[in-house]
Amino acid sequence: MGDERSRAIPLYLSWVGTLCGALLLMLSDVLPFRLRFVRPETLFLCLTQVEIAFALFAWPWFLAAAAPSGRRLLIEGGVLLAAALPLALIAANVSNVGTGAFLRAQALPVVLAAAAAALEGLGRSRGWRVGPWYVLGVVLLAAFLPFVAFITGGGLSWTVVLSPFWAAARSETGAAAIFGVLAGVLFAARRFPRKAVAA
Repeated sequence: MGDERSRAIPLYLSWVGTLCGALLLMLSDVLPFRLRFVRPETLFLCLTQVEIAFALFAWPWFLAAAAPSGRRLLIEGGVLLAAALPLALIAANVSNVGTGAFLRAQALPVVLAAAAAALEGLGRSRGWRVGPWYVLGVVLLAAFLPFVAFITGGGLSWTVVLSPFWAAARSETGAAAIFGVLAGVLFAARRFPRKAVAA
């Protein structure tokens, strides 16, 4: 238990530090250039994008450093969500975001973190090296599909719903549902022994 708590402390500090640091950079003039995409109406979206980036890239790194139990994952996820709520509520108030849009936006990082945790746990139980493929998959979903849809003139615009950042920017619920189902499937797959899956 002590090892799990000591491992979780850097995770909590990184999470809070990332969100607070991002808000400070967005709201202050410390950079030599202005972040023109940060406006009062987009502040909440910018914070949500930071949450998504952390859930996709930093959270799996902390998971790979240890093998937390399912109960521990729920505790850590709950603490992270609770720690982000004050900043998220302030940003939502500044951006005049309604309750429904707020809940939809906060659900997306949660299901993404769950999917990442499930994939990491499944890879660990099967002995797979999922790290490089995971990063490649995230880059393809988050950046490549929207880029292809853009250069093709919108012909493949339906594929960008798989991009978490695009979905957050447009308050799409499809991405949260898709990754939520994916997380459920991956968690369920861990229940089957490796030999049964191979057969």
